[in-house]
Amino acid sequence: MDRITVYYTDSYDGKSSHRLLRKIASELYGITEDQLVLVSEFGKKPYFTTPTGVHFSISHSDNLWACAFAPREVGLDVQIINHRRDPLSLSKRFFHPDEALYVGDATDAITTFTEIWARKEAVVKLFGVGIAGYFDKFSTVSEPIVFEGKDVQVANFLISPEFASAIAYSGEFEIKTVKI
Repeated sequence: MDRITVYYTDSYDGKSSHRLLRKIASELYGITEDQLVLVSEFGKKPYFTTPTGVHFSISHSDNLWACAFAPREVGLDVQIINHRRDPLSLSKRFFHPDEALYVGDATDAITTFTEIWARKEAVVKLFGVGIAGYFDKFSTVSEPIVFEGKDVQVANFLISPEFASAIAYSGEFEIKTVKI
């Protein structure tokens, strides 16, 4: 079983995402920040060319920033639970029909909607694609979760009660969280 470590802070200023990533990666891999070569192309998942083999996924919402590091590709998403949303109409518009029904049957539709949204975003981040054209094509509320013909493991986990958080991965995993 692989370990995915999620580093997070609840005092994110909206400006320092790559700086936080470099700081953590530098400490994890024992190299200086200027030795890290980060490639960030529009519409694509960022990655390090140096060192090779570093797999991470970044997410932020409101004042929460998080980054997951894993032995292979990983998808992470965090979403603030917004009580002003209309979860039923949004789930019918964006989700797979099974997920829309799941939200409609939920005791707390807003939290359930946000948890599913985080699960779906984690999956598309795992594969490095955007949400357009994908969200209604797969379900994260029934097993197995399959995206583009590939089995995916997805789990929600708790960083803060105000946020929904999810990890997507291509194998069995456990999650360790570290507040920075």
